[in-house]
Amino acid sequence: MRNLKAILPEILVAGPLNIFEKVLAFNSRTEALEKMVQIRLGLSSGTVFEGIPLKKDVEGNTLLFGTNGNLGYVNIGSLISVEIMNPDLSLSLLTDGAFFEVPVSEIPTGLQLKRNVKAIADAMQTDLGVVLDLETVLAKPLTDKEKYQLKPFLGALATVLGQIAADPLGKEAISSYKSVVLETHDGPLKVDRKEGAIVVIIDLNQKLPVALEQNLKEKIETIV
Repeated sequence: MRNLKAILPEILVAGPLNIFEKVLAFNSRTEALEKMVQIRLGLSSGTVFEGIPLKKDVEGNTLLFGTNGNLGYVNIGSLISVEIMNPDLSLSLLTDGAFFEVPVSEIPTGLQLKRNVKAIADAMQTDLGVVLDLETVLAKPLTDKEKYQLKPFLGALATVLGQIAADPLGKEAISSYKSVVLETHDGPLKVDRKEGAIVVIIDLNQKLPVALEQNLKEKIETIV
């Protein structure tokens, strides 16, 4: 396994059954068998089963395992431990999505980043009449994760502001602000307002949430 100390703060701590459920959900979304998470289950009887959890019955009592080409069934009612056999394949799962790897070939250069930001900022000012302020974010060197996620985040932000401004009341609410300020911090997504600005605070070193646009829209509409 890679440097455990580096990712230890992000690793999820939960009961065996909770971890097992996450592994099962992960495997159900994974098509290639070699990329599925393999586990070792310990039961209160002292019995140990090792394999790839594939599915369970409606009652959730029986686990179907794939082990060395064989299938096995286990009653998980007496589950007391779960050991992840190939944790490198499941770091996203084990950190609740906090850990993710950035494709090196997709990290924008400094110039590409400036072009991406300018294109989105120009569009926001033209379409919505607000200035995108990234002064605080760009005042320090960005990590590879921040560089990789800045463009999709700004794209989502512009989309959400456009959706809110699609009707007269929404347009009036957005146009009452002169700027949208982006700041970063170590924590969950926050939206605030101050001195004629909508302030959006995000941790770009954490994987962007799947429901990012929905979360942004709810938070922005709450404060405008």
